[in-house]
Amino acid sequence: MLCQQFNINRKKPVGLLHPIEPPKGPCQLIGMDYSGPFPTTPEGNKYVLAITDYFTKWVIAIPLPNQ
Repeated sequence: MLCQQFNINRKKPVGLLHPIEPPKGPCQLIGMDYSGPFPTTPEGNKYVLAITDYFTKWVIAIPLPNQ
């Protein structure tokens, strides 16, 4: 009885998914990812900002010195 009395439900409630419509052209839907820290480059950069266009799959990676 004690086990059931103090058994806490740790499950998160189920949420609804909301699908994202695919883009119909360039720059309509982009994603951004920030990664790091990495070993410092000779230019002093330790982080990378990656920007992806979901229509064209074009990726731009921008080196950054700090957060």
